[in-house]
Amino acid sequence: RLDQSSDVPDAQVAQLEWMYLSLLEHSTRPPIVLHRAISKEPTLFVEVLSAAFRAHSDAPSERAELPAKVKALASHAYRLLESWNVVPGTNESGIDATALNAWVKEAHRLAVLAERGAIGDQYIGRILSFSKPDQDGIWPPPAVREVIEGMRNEHIELGLSIALHNQRGVTTRLPLDGGKQERDIANNYRRLADRIKFNWPHTASVLERIAASFEDTARHFDENAEHTDWS
Repeated sequence: RLDQSSDVPDAQVAQLEWMYLSLLEHSTRPPIVLHRAISKEPTLFVEVLSAAFRAHSDAPSERAELPAKVKALASHAYRLLESWNVVPGTNESGIDATALNAWVKEAHRLAVLAERGAIGDQYIGRILSFSKPDQDGIWPPPAVREVIEGMRNEHIELGLSIALHNQRGVTTRLPLDGGKQERDIANNYRRLADRIKFNWPHTASVLERIAASFEDTARHFDENAEHTDWS
């Protein structure tokens, strides 16, 4: 009812979403107002990031002595980041490249200032993984390619790769199937890289590395299947 009402400010809905996050994050009604807010406000992104992760300069002993309330807040903030799936700059027609670039650059700058640059960049890469293919079927779409080409940031690229692996969830296969599923995925990323390699060379190299990571996983399943067959 709150979603359909124009009388309740987004800030109030966001506060309720924060309070009931543990119920909403796996429901049919996720914390959409919070997700949209993070995707619009780099400052909020870094505030949540700072609540979930300690600064680089913090000593290990300080981390062990955190009060229970701070640990609970960190857990809550982490769950919000992990449920977040709205690509900054998203609108009805796709992704606004200018808005996405501005958000990424400011989020990166603020995360570095907060001494959380590496983990912040990984979450930037993670959110880019939720982008949809372009109208011609090529992924990632041009707006995301511009970010990858412009930033050339290994932590963003790592976060993107990890997220793509994680989004597959649990896979099922017959004992002797080996890594065929992963090889098929790797071949698809290589085809995508080949289609954009002249205009988007760095993005193509990122796709090639993602393909290689799936091939590594395929070899692992091949070895398991070979061992099972030998047994």
